[in-house]
Amino acid sequence: MKSSVFIFFLVLIIPVCCDAQTNNAAKAPGDSIMITIFLKHQQDKNLKEIQKVQEANKLWEIFPPKEARVVSWYVMMGIGQVVTVKIPAHALRTLNLAIENGAWGAFDTEFYPTYDYKPIWQDRVKNKSTPLNHNILEYAVGQNLLYLTRLSPRRAGPYLSGV
Repeated sequence: MKSSVFIFFLVLIIPVCCDAQTNNAAKAPGDSIMITIFLKHQQDKNLKEIQKVQEANKLWEIFPPKEARVVSWYVMMGIGQVVTVKIPAHALRTLNLAIENGAWGAFDTEFYPTYDYKPIWQDRVKNKSTPLNHNILEYAVGQNLLYLTRLSPRRAGPYLSGV
């Protein structure tokens, strides 16, 4: 009798534990990515024309997709809107389709993978543990790609004087 109760208990508990582990793995922070989207105003259209295209495309019904969490949303005068979203990696296609179906015709769009540097910077300021000359990065933007090149102290030369 005790062994049958034990087996019955295992049959009920094991699936629940496994399901909980599966759900937690799906919600893991490593599964999400941040994307910054530039919604650049098409300057051959005035604001009313842009809004008509947005309404016709139902932009605000499909963007941002329900899987996305808006991290920031700014209007950049003379450019348009800059939106950063955090989205599960598996929903990247949904985000892309929302932009293609909703924003095109009103905005020119650009996408940039993004990460939060603020905690790294705050830790660096707080601890001052890493010398600046070992972590300087040279940023060069070309053909919509961001190239990160580590500078050696020798190449950085005058940029590091007094550091």
